[in-house]
Parts: sequence; C-alpha cells; structure tokens
Amino acid sequence: ARLGVRLVLPLGTCYLPAFVLVGVMPVILATGGQFLIP
Repeated sequence: ARLGVRLVLPLGTCYLPAFVLVGVMPVILATGGQFLIP
C-alpha cells in the first residue's frame, strides 16, 4: 500500500496542476475575452 502511495503522490502533484490549468484556462479566456472585447 505504501508503494502505491509513493507512486501516486508524484503523479498527483504532476497531473493535478495540468488538470487545473485545462479546467481553468477556458474560463479565464472566456471571461477575459468578454472584458477585452467591448
């Protein structure tokens, strides 16, 4: 079980920011585009 945790922890720290970027960037671009383009 500890071996699984040691494998999952680095993968989680690597992939979590990627998933956050993929999920947040479209929202930021959409709202930012509305503010930038009158």
